[in-house]
Amino acid sequence: MTEGEFRVWHEKFLLPNATDEEVYHNILDIIDRSTGIADFYRSDPDAYDVESEIGGRPCVLRDRFHERDLRHLRRYFLRRYAFGRVVQVDRWLAARWKASRKSLWKCYLWLWKDYPMPRVGLAQILGLGVILGATGVFNGLHDIACRSTYFRLLVLGVFLALVWLLLYLHVRDRIGGPAKRVKQRTWGLFALCMIWPALGMLLEWLAGKPMGWTFFPWRAVLVNAAALVFALLSQFFFAKGATMGDPL
Repeated sequence: MTEGEFRVWHEKFLLPNATDEEVYHNILDIIDRSTGIADFYRSDPDAYDVESEIGGRPCVLRDRFHERDLRHLRRYFLRRYAFGRVVQVDRWLAARWKASRKSLWKCYLWLWKDYPMPRVGLAQILGLGVILGATGVFNGLHDIACRSTYFRLLVLGVFLALVWLLLYLHVRDRIGGPAKRVKQRTWGLFALCMIWPALGMLLEWLAGKPMGWTFFPWRAVLVNAAALVFALLSQFFFAKGATMGDPL
């Protein structure tokens, strides 16, 4: 599809008299990566707000979309880190599962598992393995943890700044813009990513007591922060097109 063809297609999509069937197929074309339509939206996000255009047809999404279509749409919003839209799609899925008398706790577990981005958690484990296996890096972080509070905070700030910058570049690449939305989602993603270092430190503290380990808080903070940087780098450079928001 050329840019001119996309503009014609887009004008037809926004027509108020478009039938539900036409809107249904147009939305499927948007979320289907093979059509390339999403690339035109991402190239000029200020002119084409894809999420508002899709979300502005709730009746079509709720009534016309099959369950597999809703799952596909959910994946599309997760890849854009549009968690507000994901919550709405999850409500529609849950309503259908309730009507079909499926096991709701299993269904909700399947939905909720994607919010803390388990791919980041898996990459965090890999990052911890690399750091703990590299004696020089681990000993260097231990030495930093033993120095003044100012220096420890400075190194921690560098790690967190790298995390935020990597997330910002990733989100900007995924959704294009506008800039305000990119920053908002970067901060939201940053907060979610902090779950996994915090969980890692909690597990180290819990496991340390029965095994006789000495829990050094500052060392744990620095090691987990460095592991998160490695985790994000591994996700962005080795995931082959997948995003952190992709459901497992």
